[in-house]
Amino acid sequence: PCLAATTHNFNRHVQRSTVTPSSRVSLLLASFVSLAVASPAFKTFVVQETIPALEGFANLGPTPADAVIKVRMALQSRDAAELHAALLDASYPKSANYGKHLSKDKANAFLAPSTDAV
Repeated sequence: PCLAATTHNFNRHVQRSTVTPSSRVSLLLASFVSLAVASPAFKTFVVQETIPALEGFANLGPTPADAVIKVRMALQSRDAAELHAALLDASYPKSANYGKHLSKDKANAFLAPSTDAV
């Protein structure tokens, strides 16, 4: 029960935050995507996975050339499991690390994309 409450409170805290590590990763990815789109170096790509359209969606034809498409990608974090363990450790009253919350830089280091993902 204590673990679930801690995880729930952490998730609620992350959702309320206006600048989250994931939004920083999204901004970083958007920067890379804009650089990649602007660069004529790569003309081809490989589709790794195709997911069928959700029910209710329809193909309306090609996208207009002047359309702005917002893309959001998620990359696997470097140490998501270790971040979870560190958060639980800081939340467990009998732990020596109880109440020693992670700094923003330390949390961002855990959440940085793995080198394989980039």
